[in-house]
Amino acid sequence: PEATKRLVRMYREAFPDLELQTEHIIVDNRMVAIRWVSSGTHRGEFLGAAPTGKRVMVEGISILQVDRGKISEVFTNWDTLSLMRQIGSHDPAEQG
Repeated sequence: PEATKRLVRMYREAFPDLELQTEHIIVDNRMVAIRWVSSGTHRGEFLGAAPTGKRVMVEGISILQVDRGKISEVFTNWDTLSLMRQIGSHDPAEQG
């Protein structure tokens, strides 16, 4: 729980108006898959990138394993590259 709290704090500091919208939820026995879209304004440092004031949007999928009514594992995949490009932290032209 503490690592998750730190992660949430990091995102909230970088994107204080962060919004998360659930697009799809699939439940199968002890697994829950969630397709989501988040958006916010880059107002704090994020992964070494200084605040830009840019509005960003990123999509992702989280898969939760639930045991005895509690989340025991979380697997999340989101489009980090797209987010970094939106805040100007990654320029594919620099890759040569």
